[in-house]
Amino acid sequence: MAYRFSVGFLTLVIQATGIVQTSAAPAPQQEVAVEPPSLDRPLIFDSSTRGSGGGKLPGPKFRVVPLGGLSYPYALAFLPDGNILITERAGRLRIVRDGKLDPQPIAGIPDVLNTRLRGMNDLALHPHFAENHWIYFTYYKPVGGTANARATLARARYDGGHALSDVRDIFSTDSVVSGPSAAKIVFGPDGKIYMAIGIPIPRAANDTVSADVTDAQDPNSYYGKVLRLNDDGSAPQDNPFSGRPGHKPELYALGIRNAMGLYFHPETGELWETENGPQGGDESTSSRPAGTTAGR
Repeated sequence: MAYRFSVGFLTLVIQATGIVQTSAAPAPQQEVAVEPPSLDRPLIFDSSTRGSGGGKLPGPKFRVVPLGGLSYPYALAFLPDGNILITERAGRLRIVRDGKLDPQPIAGIPDVLNTRLRGMNDLALHPHFAENHWIYFTYYKPVGGTANARATLARARYDGGHALSDVRDIFSTDSVVSGPSAAKIVFGPDGKIYMAIGIPIPRAANDTVSADVTDAQDPNSYYGKVLRLNDDGSAPQDNPFSGRPGHKPELYALGIRNAMGLYFHPETGELWETENGPQGGDESTSSRPAGTTAGR
């Protein structure tokens, strides 16, 4: 006696002597060649989409002006005069003046460990940049010629030329990381710096020094956290974990994976961040004080 079950394209025939598996041949797929758009002119994109019923949901069109000459650009910040500062992961700070990339990088960036998706990361202007000319940037500081680095926040003055001045680190993690990790920053409505430091992928079995995935839930580690800092890198006294034993005073939220973006909602004031997760588990998250995170 045989029993036949059909599941999609798969057919199973069960007999007394065993199981015979056959499958229907799938329809041949037709390859479609897609040519990339030319980058020698502005590109117009339409953000319209289609709803569940197939109807068009109109969206605005936007214009993209390609800009060449950059190597692994990571972050940008618009200056009051309309020029744009851009970080490159290898440890360079570039500037776009009047729509054209200045071929000369801006000097003054410290040594950067540019391996395993670390390097130079984010960039932000002080809310009172027009008066104090302070810029802030994050990078991964090399440690003793090894593959380890410390997530670091630096501050400098920028007066519009080809060099920074008064460059100094104002915060750096007290432990190292050997795997991929991101360090993102944003100024909040309260004038404080919010800094997300990502946890790496699981470390090697013989690595007992660098941060690991379990650090995200460890309140005595800076990795896998959102920090809240004064503009000089110190910890505000009104932080949610200030004065609590076993907790870093800079902590604002725990349980962060690898945040790739930070943004304050202009109406609610909530801090939103995007996280890279394992096996496609990316998410958008709103981070609230007292260390709670809520996935969206």
